[in-house]
Amino acid sequence: KRSVSFSNNFDKWSFAALLELLQITIFTIDKDDQTVFHHVAITAGQKSKIHASRYYLECLLQKLAQHPSELASIINVQDSVGDTALTIATRLKSGAKRLAKMLVDAGADLKIRNRTGKNAEDYLIEAEQAASSSSQNVAPNASSANATKSSRGSGIATRSGGARQQLPEKPSSTGVQPPSQPTA
Repeated sequence: KRSVSFSNNFDKWSFAALLELLQITIFTIDKDDQTVFHHVAITAGQKSKIHASRYYLECLLQKLAQHPSELASIINVQDSVGDTALTIATRLKSGAKRLAKMLVDAGADLKIRNRTGKNAEDYLIEAEQAASSSSQNVAPNASSANATKSSRGSGIATRSGGARQQLPEKPSSTGVQPPSQPTA
């Protein structure tokens, strides 16, 4: 938990090495039933930490790619309020769409509902509706409630009315490399 709450491992590109030392703690669940994946998503919501969170998630996913059954056992864990790491990531305002896509690509389930009855798809649809309503250049939404909606460019497929639509995605990096630094 602590190793992903700060950006010093990102600043020094040392998280992969730290992960080697702490690998036995990857499956630790804290008192709030949160995993390291939850903490990565929470950290992404903190000011100026989205890039660090992506780097941490890339390192974790690369480490667990060698153990797909273990990854599957932890990526969809629900915390004490029913949130998964993906649910948390889809609620974040800025920059977390790529983080959410990384989780989905790794096997995170868009359909798991939290205690409020919402799932990651619901939060993605809400974000799209909020973006559409705040934009003055967008015509009123005339589509039916069952139409597939998703965030533009996120690459996250959402399912509504039984149909699955995959959005275009940006090419992913090979291996764990530092993401580009944000511009001021």
